[in-house]
Amino acid sequence: MQSRRRDLHCRERWCTCSAAEGLSQPGPSSTAGAADAGAPLAEPGPGEVLQAPAEPVGLGGRMKRFFLGDKLDKERLAALGLGAVASYGTVSNITYGGGLAVSWIAFVRQTGMGPLMPGQWKAFLAFYAGFWTVQNFVRPLRFSLAIAIAPLFDRFITWTQNATGWSRRNAFGAFLFLLGTVTSVLVFGSIAVFAGPIAFARS
Repeated sequence: MQSRRRDLHCRERWCTCSAAEGLSQPGPSSTAGAADAGAPLAEPGPGEVLQAPAEPVGLGGRMKRFFLGDKLDKERLAALGLGAVASYGTVSNITYGGGLAVSWIAFVRQTGMGPLMPGQWKAFLAFYAGFWTVQNFVRPLRFSLAIAIAPLFDRFITWTQNATGWSRRNAFGAFLFLLGTVTSVLVFGSIAVFAGPIAFARS
């Protein structure tokens, strides 16, 4: 009877040990996972530098950045306040408005016809495209000039705000309206003076 109990006790002890050994030994998949987790990342070879993937910029993106300006410039202007935005708008209006007036007058004097005459608008746009493209090469200068004179426009907006009791945003809107009105009068007034009545003739 005692020998039988001894045999049962040995069998139970042997099964417990075998189960413990089975749990302590990892399987092939566990070993592979641990190896992958502990494996070092691939290092760049000689002359190679790991870089974050750059945002692709196609031809269309480069053309848009050239003609419409960089987003960074607009963000910098916005960060500098409404005075800088008003300053840059004034400088841009002067340069683009001046280019429009010069190209309009030159087209009338060269062709003897006004851009508004039948069949002349596309020819005038092609003529004006050269003046408009030149403006983009001086955009960095426009930006630097706008930053330099921004305090003057900021003081003007502040004066308008204090004089009228308007909010700063409304004072800025009034400045934009004044800027657009003055620019239009100067541009089309100069065209009428230097190009004559034919400048706006339609037939």
